[in-house]
Amino acid sequence: MAKEVAAKRRKSCTCCLPEDEELASWYFYDFGIGPIALAIIVFAPLLVVTQAKHEASKGGVIEWRHITSDGDLCAPQVTVATDADFARPANVSGDCEWFPLDTKVPGIDVDYTAVGAYVSALVLFFSGALLVVLGPVGDFGSHRRATLATCVVVWASCFAIPVAFTGTSFCLANAALIFVGATAWNFGNRALRNAYLPLLVRSDPRVAHFAAGGDKVEQRRVSEQLASEFSITTSAYFFVGQILGFVVQGLLVTMLAPSETRPSDTLGLRLSLAFAAAFGAIVCLRSVWGLGKRPGPPFSAGWGARATLGCRRVWKVLSLMRRDMRQMCVFLAGRTLHWIAVQSILTSATLYIEREFSLTADELVLPLVVMLVTSMVSAFALGALVKRHENSNQRITLAVCVVTNFIPLYMLLGMRQKWEIYFLFVVAGILVSPFPALSRGILAQMIPAGYSSTLMSLEGILELGTAWVGPLVIGLIVDLSGSIRWGCFSMTFVMLPALPFLFRTDLALASEQKVAVEESTQAEEGQDLEMFQLVPESEEG
Repeated sequence: MAKEVAAKRRKSCTCCLPEDEELASWYFYDFGIGPIALAIIVFAPLLVVTQAKHEASKGGVIEWRHITSDGDLCAPQVTVATDADFARPANVSGDCEWFPLDTKVPGIDVDYTAVGAYVSALVLFFSGALLVVLGPVGDFGSHRRATLATCVVVWASCFAIPVAFTGTSFCLANAALIFVGATAWNFGNRALRNAYLPLLVRSDPRVAHFAAGGDKVEQRRVSEQLASEFSITTSAYFFVGQILGFVVQGLLVTMLAPSETRPSDTLGLRLSLAFAAAFGAIVCLRSVWGLGKRPGPPFSAGWGARATLGCRRVWKVLSLMRRDMRQMCVFLAGRTLHWIAVQSILTSATLYIEREFSLTADELVLPLVVMLVTSMVSAFALGALVKRHENSNQRITLAVCVVTNFIPLYMLLGMRQKWEIYFLFVVAGILVSPFPALSRGILAQMIPAGYSSTLMSLEGILELGTAWVGPLVIGLIVDLSGSIRWGCFSMTFVMLPALPFLFRTDLALASEQKVAVEESTQAEEGQDLEMFQLVPESEEG
């Protein structure tokens, strides 16, 4: 019966891709953004911080210390006049690294590590603000795909340009480009790409079969299972893309690593960003085309109405959630608090390692490989576990959140030897990387028909609109105290309060509330707010 339903729906839309190919395009998009995501988290911050670090060190004093920034002195202080003064002295062992005594970047008087943290805070803040204004665009079929393609063009261009900016004096220009590119990347993924998840679930033949038969209980059960499976599977594609892209990025960074007489050379880092931009543009634009167009409600007429649509819909949905979807409110509160802390630590991890161990980009390649492999294995293992054990998504998510709370404490008290970098990355790969997919799978089970893009945007608004606080706090602590260890540990006070909300989330009750909202909406509107069949572009509104 399910195959007959799918066949009928495909015959009604001969110009468009069938559902299974559309789902493949949705997976393939995550494959394409793998390298650029790694660039945003690792290579772009390293490029900015490396250039800012050398700007801060010019004409200043550096000192060689044993392993970490607070380790024993290995040699007398060195006054930097040229790049040659950064070379390792003859009597200094390989266990010692150089650290600048003056960490402030000339002209802006900001700690070089804090520059990277502040860029992350700005990206998150403006991504959240953009989602408020333009987030609902994903609910309108005639704009969803075109806007997503525009975002791809913007972030690809911004990450390709720094390849031409060679000198360390370009650190702020590169920071500005990374800010614009990462903001466009965040918006495209949160408001537009993620909006396809509920659409793909509801248009699946198995869900359509039970919907046609009026079996709402079985329809909800299958929808919840598919949401978890799709979310976990797409994360696996994401990590495969990261690993395949990282092979090239890692080779570029390693083969073009700076020499001791040219430590400020960042050609490898800049080429790694350019490769990620080119790879992402080619794969993602092809994937966006494969997603197809889906119709939606008419877009508001007039520029005034369009400009305020996002704010009006966010307020409407917040009011609806507070009144009729209390369980979604509880889950989003816990999810937001937890991810604020986790994302802050994740985006600051490379800054932490560079600050504490003074590692160059080529030295970080092998630990990153270990983290990516661990992340991919974790994604596949969780995918198999979710498929085998129904309703296990929430239990796994809770376990991940509890154990993750120990990471900031370890970053404060541990991390005194270089082998601990591998341990930290393995733990991050197992616990941190799968969390977005797990939480999206839970959230998708709660979203009523007609609100997919708006609620996904709202989730992004709550996350990105508040997550900027974490990097800002870390940056301020580094700027004022010079310690990134205490900056990362401060996230414990954000992460712990999330647990009561997550443990109080009742998925059964959330499902009942979702059905009640759908029935109420259909009664008011006379029809669904979303149509789930693919249609010819000529019929698109």
